[in-house]
Amino acid sequence: MAKQAKGKKSAVKKAPAPPGGGTAPLVKELTSMLPDIREEGLRWLINQANVLLRNQQVQKVNLELEKLQSLEHKQRGSSAPQTAAAEGGGVDIEENATGNSFIVVLSPVRKFLDREEMRGLVKLCQAADSPEQAGPRLFRWLSENRRDILLDAGVSAKNDSRLVALSGLVRSRYTLASER
Repeated sequence: MAKQAKGKKSAVKKAPAPPGGGTAPLVKELTSMLPDIREEGLRWLINQANVLLRNQQVQKVNLELEKLQSLEHKQRGSSAPQTAAAEGGGVDIEENATGNSFIVVLSPVRKFLDREEMRGLVKLCQAADSPEQAGPRLFRWLSENRRDILLDAGVSAKNDSRLVALSGLVRSRYTLASER
């Protein structure tokens, strides 16, 4: 790498941190950039950091859920979960007793959604005229907010029949309470 002139910042990206940790150099690099970022950029970074933290939390919960389900299936001696999804083309929504969390089943995966994420799904599915119209909207929303669901379920097209079925299920089971 060529030496840079004194007092000028380099536009060359630094090498990634070594595997297995080493976040300190990344924190130092990010911190050194902060004084040069305008207020709106800082607000955007904070928003993105919150999204990353929330996604990490959701992934952690999903991992724990998958471990529990695997253990449960081993104890039962079954190879697949027995839910309404088995009869309905591999699509179902399970809700906890308090209504604060949901499990979306998009065969072959089960993914945890919090209340706000579910509210977003309900809003976009109810805004569409039909489940067929909501399917591509659902694909776009998942691509932007929960790409892990699409990747793990193997959904690669906006017209996947499971998305149409999921949007139909959301439309038939859930409505948004009017906000006052």
